Amino acid sequence: MGIFNKLLDFITGGSAEVTVDMNNATISSSFNVQVHAIIGDSDLDCRNVYLKIRCIEETLESYGPKNTEKMTDNEKILSEMKDWISDTIYNKQFNITNSCILKKGKAYDWESEIDITDASKASASSKDHRVIWQVQAGIDVHGNDPDSGWVDFQVEN
Repeated sequence: MGIFNKLLDFITGGSAEVTVDMNNATISSSFNVQVHAIIGDSDLDCRNVYLKIRCIEETLESYGPKNTEKMTDNEKILSEMKDWISDTIYNKQFNITNSCILKKGKAYDWESEIDITDASKASASSKDHRVIWQVQAGIDVHGNDPDSGWVDFQVEN
């Protein structure tokens, strides 16, 4: 592997492929999360493997002109604007493993029991309100961390 490819992996986090999977997530008890990584063309000096879990609550809010008395019905419809207002209501990082050397070309699997019982809301969706849970698994390395990207998942009560 050339120096340019190593530099590119350092900048982009492309030195490993990371995926995350979970079943039966709930706010009333702990649940298991599986992290899978396939290491690229060079060893990784890993500070840790982590999970980031967040919950975003979104509400559809309407706004527009207050005085619509002189507007036609079409003008009223066109003047009403809506936008999703987001608030992160849960945000936590869990360390799955401590520092280690991950060997090039190898596949690794980690499983961890996660507890989010301090969270207050399960997943929900309606026309003007939603509660979205997301998880991201990553490998903490020098440069840009290879990670799974944010993955939506369902959380039950």
